[in-house]
Amino acid sequence: MDVICAVPISFIQAALGDEITVPTLKGEKVLKIPKGTQPGELFRFHGEGIPSLRNGKRGDQVIQVDIKTPTHLSKKQEDLLWEFKRLESGKFSNKLKNILRGGSAGR
Repeated sequence: MDVICAVPISFIQAALGDEITVPTLKGEKVLKIPKGTQPGELFRFHGEGIPSLRNGKRGDQVIQVDIKTPTHLSKKQEDLLWEFKRLESGKFSNKLKNILRGGSAGR
Protein backbone atom coordinates (compact mmCIF):
# COMPACT_ATOMS: atom_id res chain seq x y z
CA MET A 1 0.00 0.00 0.00
CA ASP A 2 2.99 2.30 0.48
CA VAL A 3 4.42 4.08 -2.55
CA ILE A 4 8.17 4.69 -2.63
CA CYS A 5 9.61 7.64 -4.53
CA ALA A 6 13.28 8.65 -4.92
CA VAL A 7 13.80 12.39 -5.33
CA PRO A 8 17.11 14.00 -6.32
CA ILE A 9 18.26 17.08 -4.41
CA SER A 10 21.51 19.03 -4.44
CA PHE A 11 24.01 18.83 -1.61
CA ILE A 12 23.30 22.54 -0.99
CA GLN A 13 19.58 21.80 -0.51
CA ALA A 14 20.53 18.96 1.86
CA ALA A 15 22.95 21.11 3.87
CA LEU A 16 20.88 24.30 4.08
CA GLY A 17 17.35 22.90 3.89
CA ASP A 18 14.75 23.71 1.23
CA GLU A 19 11.19 23.11 0.08
CA ILE A 20 10.70 20.89 -2.95
CA THR A 21 7.68 19.75 -4.93
CA VAL A 22 7.12 15.99 -4.98
CA PRO A 23 4.70 14.15 -7.27
CA THR A 24 2.08 12.03 -5.51
CA LEU A 25 -0.79 9.87 -6.73
CA LYS A 26 -3.15 12.79 -6.02
CA GLY A 27 -1.00 15.55 -7.57
CA GLU A 28 1.98 17.50 -6.28
CA LYS A 29 2.82 18.19 -2.66
CA VAL A 30 5.50 20.32 -0.97
CA LEU A 31 8.14 18.55 1.12
CA LYS A 32 10.25 20.53 3.57
CA ILE A 33 13.84 19.33 3.52
CA PRO A 34 15.43 20.09 6.91
CA LYS A 35 18.97 21.41 7.28
CA GLY A 36 21.55 18.63 7.47
CA THR A 37 19.55 16.03 5.53
CA GLN A 38 21.67 12.94 4.87
CA PRO A 39 21.85 10.78 1.71
CA GLY A 40 19.10 8.15 1.62
CA GLU A 41 17.08 9.83 4.37
CA LEU A 42 13.38 8.94 4.26
CA PHE A 43 10.38 11.23 4.57
CA ARG A 44 6.72 10.22 4.64
CA PHE A 45 3.42 11.63 3.42
CA HIS A 46 0.80 9.80 5.48
CA GLY A 47 -2.28 8.65 3.55
CA GLU A 48 -0.79 9.40 0.10
CA GLY A 49 -0.26 5.76 -0.94
CA ILE A 50 -2.47 3.13 -2.53
CA PRO A 51 -5.85 2.38 -0.90
CA SER A 52 -6.36 -1.07 0.59
CA LEU A 53 -8.89 -3.31 -1.19
CA ARG A 54 -10.12 -4.54 2.19
CA ASN A 55 -10.83 -1.34 4.07
CA GLY A 56 -9.99 1.55 1.73
CA LYS A 57 -7.36 2.89 4.12
CA ARG A 58 -4.50 4.44 2.18
CA GLY A 59 -0.86 3.57 2.63
CA ASP A 60 1.84 6.21 2.80
CA GLN A 61 4.15 7.74 0.24
CA VAL A 62 7.75 7.30 1.29
CA ILE A 63 10.22 9.77 -0.21
CA GLN A 64 13.92 8.90 -0.26
CA VAL A 65 16.30 11.76 -1.03
CA ASP A 66 19.12 11.13 -3.46
CA ILE A 67 21.78 13.80 -2.97
CA LYS A 68 23.46 14.70 -6.24
CA THR A 69 27.05 15.95 -6.31
CA PRO A 70 27.76 18.51 -9.04
CA THR A 71 30.06 17.35 -11.81
CA HIS A 72 30.81 20.70 -13.46
CA LEU A 73 31.85 23.53 -11.16
CA SER A 74 32.89 27.06 -12.05
CA LYS A 75 36.22 28.30 -10.74
CA LYS A 76 34.40 30.41 -8.14
CA GLN A 77 32.34 27.41 -6.96
CA GLU A 78 35.52 25.32 -6.64
CA ASP A 79 37.24 28.09 -4.68
CA LEU A 80 34.27 28.33 -2.31
CA LEU A 81 34.26 24.57 -1.75
CA TRP A 82 38.00 24.57 -1.05
CA GLU A 83 37.42 27.33 1.51
CA PHE A 84 34.57 25.31 3.04
CA LYS A 85 36.86 22.27 3.23
CA ARG A 86 39.55 24.34 4.93
CA LEU A 87 37.06 25.59 7.52
CA GLU A 88 35.68 22.10 8.16
CA SER A 89 39.05 20.30 8.38
CA GLY A 90 39.81 21.86 11.78
CA LYS A 91 36.52 20.61 13.22
CA PHE A 92 37.11 17.09 11.90
CA SER A 93 40.70 16.86 13.14
CA ASN A 94 39.64 18.04 16.64
CA LYS A 95 36.93 15.36 16.77
CA LEU A 96 39.43 12.74 15.59
CA LYS A 97 41.94 13.81 18.26
CA ASN A 98 39.23 13.44 20.94
CA ILE A 99 38.35 9.96 19.70
CA LEU A 100 41.99 8.87 19.67
CA ARG A 101 42.47 10.23 23.23
CA GLY A 102 39.40 8.29 24.36
CA GLY A 103 37.30 11.40 24.77
CA SER A 104 33.81 12.06 23.50
CA ALA A 105 33.47 12.91 19.79
CA GLY A 106 30.64 15.29 20.62
CA ARG A 107 32.80 17.80 22.51
